[in-house]
Amino acid sequence: MMSAFEIVTAIFGVVIAALVIWGIVRIINDRRRLRVARRAAAVAACLWLPFTWLVLTRGPWDSYRLTWIKMWPILPGFLPGALLFHPQQEALEFSTMAVTTLVLLLALTWLGCRGRGSLIAAVLVALLISIPTAMIAYTVYLS
Repeated sequence: MMSAFEIVTAIFGVVIAALVIWGIVRIINDRRRLRVARRAAAVAACLWLPFTWLVLTRGPWDSYRLTWIKMWPILPGFLPGALLFHPQQEALEFSTMAVTTLVLLLALTWLGCRGRGSLIAAVLVALLISIPTAMIAYTVYLS
């Protein structure tokens, strides 16, 4: 039987894959969408790159670390999931993390598509959210 984490991660992966495929089809059909794809990539990089400590830190590559690496897609939503639910409620915790990450990505991409100034604002907001979240996640990882 699959754990709650595996179920939530699988669902989140399917949603992200569907959005990526939809985006690629839109880009192919309309070259103006390439601008949206670039801005979404910039926002996504700012959301997920602060979590590279998972692969850059020294230490053993044990099951604990691999579990955290599997959580990488939903780690930008770590704080709401960790703060709102008890660790024994894995499904709710991981679902909240996935929904928060998806909302952040979509909202900041939407903001970034409004213009050059809005893109800078979206990237800064993404970094202001993601860097402290990555630091807190790293502290939880070490404890």
